[in-house]
Amino acid sequence: TTLGVGAMPTGSVIQTQTLARARTARQTINSTSFVIVNDGVGNFELAITPKFSSSKIIGSFNLSGIATTTNATSIGFKLTRDGSEIQLLDSHFAYNYDEHSDRHNFSPTFSDSPNSTSAVTYAVYAAIQGSSQSAYIFDTHISNSVTHNFILQEIKQ
Repeated sequence: TTLGVGAMPTGSVIQTQTLARARTARQTINSTSFVIVNDGVGNFELAITPKFSSSKIIGSFNLSGIATTTNATSIGFKLTRDGSEIQLLDSHFAYNYDEHSDRHNFSPTFSDSPNSTSAVTYAVYAAIQGSSQSAYIFDTHISNSVTHNFILQEIKQ
């Protein structure tokens, strides 16, 4: 017997939306104002249309190849829903020295209650925390074919 979506128990995953693609370009971040993350294919954003206004959205994404060009440079990341900030994810990520050092991977998870049954779009933004400094996202050291993912799941409440 198959349950209809409305009869599924609380905590059930109603739907999953995914974005999975290999980056095609390194993005240089040198602004202290937040700019949308772009992997060379397009903006790092994903939409979902909740079936229930009471649903939670659980999400995760991964960004790799994060490096800074000067010592003590940090990067801030934030998540937006339909253009409005809903969560500052990390404000002091990637302290390291020049683009020839470590490449970091950033893989946060988040939850949200959009209270809507209309399409909502989640996007990732980044900003450098020090003026006249730079950082890179999607920088490669070994391979150009690293896949980055953005996953959204609607959870019934």
